[in-house]
Amino acid sequence: MSKYNLTDIYEGISPNEAEKIKLMQLFKQGKIDTLPDVDSDEYKSQKIRAMLDKEKSMEENYQMDGETYSRIDGLVDQPLLKLFLDTFVKINNDLIANGENFDVDDLVDFLTIQLDKKSKELQEGKEVNEGDPIVDETEFDFFKTFFGIGSEDVIPNTNATDEEIEAYLKSDDYQEELQHSELDEKDIGNWVNSFLYWRDKNNLKEYFNRFK
Repeated sequence: MSKYNLTDIYEGISPNEAEKIKLMQLFKQGKIDTLPDVDSDEYKSQKIRAMLDKEKSMEENYQMDGETYSRIDGLVDQPLLKLFLDTFVKINNDLIANGENFDVDDLVDFLTIQLDKKSKELQEGKEVNEGDPIVDETEFDFFKTFFGIGSEDVIPNTNATDEEIEAYLKSDDYQEELQHSELDEKDIGNWVNSFLYWRDKNNLKEYFNRFK
């Protein structure tokens, strides 16, 4: 995971200055021949035309009209969408920290290919039954290492079964904690508290359900 954060790097820098830095990097990499004047009306007009062309291209390439986009944008779970976008930034930051400053559009294309592969798997029913929340294998292994019964590194008072770990990963409590903590040993204390809270809450719910 990268120790760098683009937000920290560009903190206090205006969008105009950030644009100049980006263009300077592209110029040094030989991806553009000349440095444009970002303050000129001509450059601003070019940016506006590029944005309009990109919007038109999105509708043509992704076969999505504005109405469909707006509907999905209004219905999609916003914390999950934020997590998705934040993960994109982290992937980009990691590449930069490793000295691989790929064009962002190339990274978008790569991830689009991965999403297309995953969507085909889901449509073919290889991943899970329809309606069943997906449990990521990496996430499951992380919690099994620290919470699972019989694990060498298991944390006291957890001793979770595979079924408990899977249920927790499908819970709202897990998604909420995911907004604040990373799947990293440094945040294990937060995950322990979240898991134990989830377990106690569910045990209490099951107890009272007996009297219904």
